Amino acid sequence: MRATGFPLLSGTTYYVSVKTRSSFGFFSPVGTSIGVLMDFATPAAPEPSVSPGQSSVLLSWTPVLGGASGLMGYLIEYRTGERPVWINAKTKAVATGISSARAAGGGISVAAVTAADVVTGTLYQVNDLPSGTVYVRMRAVTNAGVVSEPSAVTKVILGALPKDAITSVSSYPNPFDSRKERATIHFVLPANADVSVKIFSIFGRLVKEFSLAGVAGSNEVKWDGSDQDGKQVSKGMYVAVLESGGAKSVLRIGVIH
Repeated sequence: MRATGFPLLSGTTYYVSVKTRSSFGFFSPVGTSIGVLMDFATPAAPEPSVSPGQSSVLLSWTPVLGGASGLMGYLIEYRTGERPVWINAKTKAVATGISSARAAGGGISVAAVTAADVVTGTLYQVNDLPSGTVYVRMRAVTNAGVVSEPSAVTKVILGALPKDAITSVSSYPNPFDSRKERATIHFVLPANADVSVKIFSIFGRLVKEFSLAGVAGSNEVKWDGSDQDGKQVSKGMYVAVLESGGAKSVLRIGVIH
């Protein structure tokens, strides 16, 4: 059963009372639920300090206040440069999606998380991270499931960078549907350097070209499936050629739509 059409006020506790009626017209005793505290207050975004180790990062932060329901904890998430999918640092599972909801006074963001998904306190170390470039962010979550905006994403490099000019070249997702997503072309450089990324059709026609000032560690170029004139390319296979400092790497990218 779903009841709609009445406002819920933040900071107010609500109870639901129910009774049943039999086919003979007799009513049961009234049953009343436990109180549910409405809390639409959005907590402030945490501001963590991130210290990298060999295969770990240590985060520390100042406590964030929750709303009327109090603070459940903090969602700490990371992703690698090669795969732009956020991972819950505590559970190592793909991070829970954040949904939008409407509340009196505006919109809020909510997440279906439990205490098992968040960390508490003001210090947490994420272990067993892969070498290379890792991105880290965190959010505060109230006991009502309302989440803050994410903190600024921190980029750290774990372990030694490869000596080759261009390594760890990949594209995600691959293939990709250009009607609703973009391909993220990833590569690693041993030092800051200019990079050229050219995308060709399988017949050798230049479709798109990017030039960027690459940095040591992970780098990304996003392609939306358009050509130099802004028109969407046809579905099929394309070839990305990455060049930097005389080195070259080739990657095939599929477009489906």
